[in-house]
Amino acid sequence: MSSYNRSGMSKRHLAIAGAVVLMGASALGSVAAAAEAPSVHVQATRIHVHKERDSSSVFPVDEMSLSYRVSAAGLDLRTKDGAKALEKRVEDAASGACRELGKAYPFSEPNDEECASITARAAMPQVKALVAAAGGTR
Repeated sequence: MSSYNRSGMSKRHLAIAGAVVLMGASALGSVAAAAEAPSVHVQATRIHVHKERDSSSVFPVDEMSLSYRVSAAGLDLRTKDGAKALEKRVEDAASGACRELGKAYPFSEPNDEECASITARAAMPQVKALVAAAGGTR
């Protein structure tokens, strides 16, 4: 059984959250260095229900998230090719984030493919907004 702090997070979850913050800070530094190119926030989320023997009918649930910033640097979002390339970057980031969560939490839901589809779909309004702001059409 894992130990929990006052907020109810286990030490393992705190360590993972710390790693995500460090990765985000590193990515943020990279974005700043790239003259703050437009970007899309991609956040994958999975749920893990703990089913333990000798427990009540209410199981503890963890919700894990992993976020990436997807840069539009180097893309001409006024063109269809530029817009499609950003969509591809978002889909790749969603897939990667979901795979990472799946490795860390193999019994979490949804599965990698469904997670990636949901995550990419949720980020597409941001893609459309960037393309529109650049004067492009989809």
